[in-house]
Amino acid sequence: MKRRFSHVLIGILIIAIFTTYPLIVKADMGPKPLITINFENFSEDVIYVAFYSQNNLVSPVKTGDTNQVPVDIQEKFAGYTDSNNFGYCEEIWIVTKEKSRLFYSYMTPNVFKIVVYYPQADKFYESDINNKYAYLASYKADLAKVEYHNIRLDYHIKTFSESFFKDGLVVNMILTLIIELGIAFLFNIRAKKDIGIIILTNIFTQLLLDFRIYQINKTSGGPAVLVAFIVMEIIIFAIEIVIYEIFISDSFTKVKLEDGKENIYEAKTNRVKPVLYALAANFASLVIGFIVGIIFDLLKSI
Repeated sequence: MKRRFSHVLIGILIIAIFTTYPLIVKADMGPKPLITINFENFSEDVIYVAFYSQNNLVSPVKTGDTNQVPVDIQEKFAGYTDSNNFGYCEEIWIVTKEKSRLFYSYMTPNVFKIVVYYPQADKFYESDINNKYAYLASYKADLAKVEYHNIRLDYHIKTFSESFFKDGLVVNMILTLIIELGIAFLFNIRAKKDIGIIILTNIFTQLLLDFRIYQINKTSGGPAVLVAFIVMEIIIFAIEIVIYEIFISDSFTKVKLEDGKENIYEAKTNRVKPVLYALAANFASLVIGFIVGIIFDLLKSI
C-alpha cells in the first residue's frame, strides 16, 4: 500500500512539472517580450522601418525612434496601406549602417509585417507575414533583393537537442552524475543496483528539467525561467526522495553489527538519510551546474 502511494506521488510530481507554469505577474515588472531585427545589404545610408500587425496592436510604451523621424515620413507611414490591410503599430525605427539593428519591446505583435521606407527612392517595401516564434525573437532581414520580392525575415529556432548538446547541458548532466555518485559513495551506497537507480533517476529528472526550461524559455523567457527552475528543482528533489525511499532505502538503513563479522548487517529504519543524500547531491550538482553554465557563456563570447 505504501509503495503504491509512493508511485502515485511520483506520478503527481511529474505531472506537476509539466502543468506548473510560473504565476503571471500582473504588475509592470521584469523583462518584456522582444523582437530584434538585424538589417543587411540596404542601399541607402538611412532607412525607416515600421511594424504592421494583424490585430492593430499599438504599444502604450514607445521603444522606437518616432520622435526623431521627420513628420512627413511619419505621415507617409500612417497613410500607407499594406497588401494585407494590417494595422500600423504607430512606431518607427531609424536604421543606418552604424545602427543596423532594431529592438521592439514591451508589447509586441504575434502576427506582423515590417514595412521599410527608402527616403531617397521614396519607396515602401514590405515583408511577408511573420508569426513571432518565441518570447525573445531574433530575425535577420537581407534587403539586397528588395526590389524583386517581399522582405524575408530569417530566423533559426534552436531545437532541444541543439540546446542539450551545444549549450553545455550534456556536460552538466555528466558532471551531475559524477557528483551524485561521489556523494553516494560518501553515504556508503555501493551496490550496483542502487548505483544504477541513482544514474537512471538523475538522467530522467535532468532531462525533465532541461526540456521544461527549454519550453518555458521559448514562450515566456525572463523571470519566468528562474521561477520555473526553482519550482521544478523542488519538485525533482521530492521525486528523488520518494524514489530513493522506495528502491534504495536499504542502503541508507543497514548498519553493521558489532560482532567482528564483516558481512552481517542489521536493518534499522532511518528516514532522514534519503532526504540528506538527495539534499546534498542536489545542492552540489546545482552549484557545479551554475559554474559550468558561466564557463560555457564565457567560451561562447570569446
